Amino acid sequence: MLEPEVLKLSVPLHTEEDFSKAQSILEQYVNELALDDHVAGWVVSDSRHHQLLDLCRNRDIAVPCKLLREHIQHAGQSLKEALYERRKLAKKASEKD
Repeated sequence: MLEPEVLKLSVPLHTEEDFSKAQSILEQYVNELALDDHVAGWVVSDSRHHQLLDLCRNRDIAVPCKLLREHIQHAGQSLKEALYERRKLAKKASEKD
């Protein structure tokens, strides 16, 4: 998986200004999600993004790489399950026609 490796290599290169900018973007993103009724429940998962940012800001590299890997794997599994359910519903709907 590429993303954790990129994170590991990039964290030492970031400045406090970079982390502050990332924090601002993350807060804006969370606020926009909170306003959207369709995705408001996702805001809870954004605590992981804040945790990752805080760990990177503290230059702790191993833990955020592990969390990022787990987060991506979980998101991938969730997408697979959602697609499976959607296909199942579409198949039932087509059988009724």
